[in-house]
Amino acid sequence: MRLNGKFTLLMVGLFLVTLNVSYASDPREWSPTRKLPETKRPNNILDLPITVPGDVRASQFFSPISCGACHPEIYKMWSGSTHANAWRNPLFQALYQLGKKNCAR
Repeated sequence: MRLNGKFTLLMVGLFLVTLNVSYASDPREWSPTRKLPETKRPNNILDLPITVPGDVRASQFFSPISCGACHPEIYKMWSGSTHANAWRNPLFQALYQLGKKNCAR
């Protein structure tokens, strides 16, 4: 009887973890833009389920300037940051490629 209770507790825990992971990976469940009425949602944002790493093409991303249209102060601070320029940084690129290579193994 005691083992059965532990097994049930384990199954409930695994169910909750699975539920949380699927919820977190689907922006339609939590995205602020999804909370707005459909007529007021921005048309430059795609809230689609997050796919496996490497499944996203650069062409699927919006230009950061489109974020700046609604968030000008944050965009101004971000645009001069290391984060904003990381994709053009040779060190970042080398580490990124190394990470991709290691993940492919």
